[in-house]
Amino acid sequence: MEVCMCLGEQGKKQSIVGSVRVYLRNYQCLFFSFAACTRLFLNQTTYATGSEPYSLTVADFNGDTNTDLAVINANDRTVSILLGTGTGAFLNQTTYAAGSQPYSITSADFNNDTKVDLAIVNLGENTVSILLGTGMGTFLNQTTYATGFGPTSVIAADFNNDTKVDF
Repeated sequence: MEVCMCLGEQGKKQSIVGSVRVYLRNYQCLFFSFAACTRLFLNQTTYATGSEPYSLTVADFNGDTNTDLAVINANDRTVSILLGTGTGAFLNQTTYAAGSQPYSITSADFNNDTKVDLAIVNLGENTVSILLGTGMGTFLNQTTYATGFGPTSVIAADFNNDTKVDF
């Protein structure tokens, strides 16, 4: 599975800071980093993940202003957290339990404590798991909520205009 992302400056039209091309393969993420200044792709870097990485989200999980990754691993029911170093590299993964057959992931501050949390849709058990972030790059154990039959995606937004993030 291939995921492509473009990173830009918020509020500026057509301002591309850089992009990353990510390939998710069994037990690894392959990254092709794009250097914005030179407009060249840097060498591929491979990072270990769990079995069958399927989807990812990008955020700053530890407050250091570096880009971090959360990758869901469908076969081993986990989410891998890879903290960014600020140099385009990532530290070794830390894993947390997810539900059966995690299928989609998003990140946002769901409990309004200014720390980034994770929401993971678990197709195999018709649930969504919430992992609350500590703000230090770690997460609390999941809390699971029932969904309708066959959930396949999750997004975060303020759906009811109460200024709080919903999923």
